[in-house]
Amino acid sequence: MNARKLIVALGAGVLSLGIRLALFSHSFDLFGDEVIYAKLGRSVYNGGFPTFPASANQPPTSFFLHGPLFFYLESAWMRLWVNQTTLWTQVLQMRTLNILLAAVTAVVLVLLAERASGSLWAAGTTGLLFALDPYIIRQNDRVLLETSMMLFAVLGYFVFVHLVGRPATRGNVLSAVGAGVLFGAAILIKDEAALLILLPLAAAFILRWGPPRRLTATTVGAAVACYGLYVAVVGLTPFLSHWPPHALVSGNLRSFWESKTSGVSRLLGQVQISGFHHSGSLVGRLVSEAGTFATTYALLAIAALFVILVLRRGNEAARVLGLMYLAAAIALSYAVTKGTLEEQELYLLAIPSLVIAPVAVTLLRINRRAVAISALAVLTALAGFNAATIVQLGTSQDTGYSQLLAYAAKKVPAACRLSPYYVGFLETPADPATGVRYIVVPWKEVQDGYVTGRTPAEVRALVRRDQRVFSVHSRTYGQIDLYKVLPAAQ
Repeated sequence: MNARKLIVALGAGVLSLGIRLALFSHSFDLFGDEVIYAKLGRSVYNGGFPTFPASANQPPTSFFLHGPLFFYLESAWMRLWVNQTTLWTQVLQMRTLNILLAAVTAVVLVLLAERASGSLWAAGTTGLLFALDPYIIRQNDRVLLETSMMLFAVLGYFVFVHLVGRPATRGNVLSAVGAGVLFGAAILIKDEAALLILLPLAAAFILRWGPPRRLTATTVGAAVACYGLYVAVVGLTPFLSHWPPHALVSGNLRSFWESKTSGVSRLLGQVQISGFHHSGSLVGRLVSEAGTFATTYALLAIAALFVILVLRRGNEAARVLGLMYLAAAIALSYAVTKGTLEEQELYLLAIPSLVIAPVAVTLLRINRRAVAISALAVLTALAGFNAATIVQLGTSQDTGYSQLLAYAAKKVPAACRLSPYYVGFLETPADPATGVRYIVVPWKEVQDGYVTGRTPAEVRALVRRDQRVFSVHSRTYGQIDLYKVLPAAQ
């Protein structure tokens, strides 16, 4: 690896790291899944499978909806830091892990784009776009699975495309196994990664693109073996601790099967319990966030126009990445039309788009000077807009929900304590001693239709202004109010 390539890659990583560290603690309010994932990471601190703690209504419950790898990464990260006592500081601690993973992602994307294009300028553009994109920054600054999942996916592709044109020698077979293990790690973070890995590799095998078929098959086999090993551990662990077994199928395996079939039903849209098809409006969200994420939308549109060019004219590495892009586009298109669509799903398409667009520009067969000038002008416009957005995000506070939780921890009785696993509209149980209950109303979420089972008019009828005991503004949730509701008799 030459020095210039390494400098560009590390520069993209450092820039990504610095921007995300500058924003993570105050620019993006608490997101619901962050609470769940931070708690699950804490649950494996002393080993075992990710588990929801016991509550008044149910015993501890193993979490098998997604793979466990990210939660073990969280647990390892916790051991490097002083134990955090509040929910918000626990989330911030885990946000720093994702920020570090994002910085590594920037480095890998630069190297991957250079491999696919042979152009250091295209590679540097990919790194700059990743570092400055506001949507990607928000995604990386939250405790969500997609950042780590896509890191392992692009690491796998980085190793895989370096096998292009190489014979199936022992060393290259081992490299194929290594690529498969990295792909397997991505799938063990979130099963959805299989769509971005197994489908493109199957297509590459059929089309004879990429490495020799033996190496492609080895890569797929290693990835599947990693997941198979995980399933075996899930199924056999109860038997190892309770021998002889009392049943042919362990309770873990039954829970695993129920979680995975439930997850597939949600992915296919047969069950809608979250996402835009469950509540809210995709078009409304896109319009409302266009001022912040306009460049992300533009990048996705450019990549969609250019992917065919990459598939037709690109080198073998570029074509494999084009197949990855197509798999992500198909998965997201299905989610938009029928499946479960959540805002973080866009990250799966945004990452390959960052590579496809700059690589495609190098393949245009027109006046090179005109292409270079046009590309530089577009890049300057995108970078300038994104830099202005980053400054705006960095100079504003978006910590309303975390402030609410801090207030509630001091002022709300234990019997009415806000759920640590839910962010949004909430009605607490009544205090048995006084009959008092509390209602949390994030008004922007209410007005946009994200409150299940309650219309805005019904929410307004539940509360009165004189019942409000706490109020704060959040860019994410709008005005957040906490109401103390006395028993009707009072």
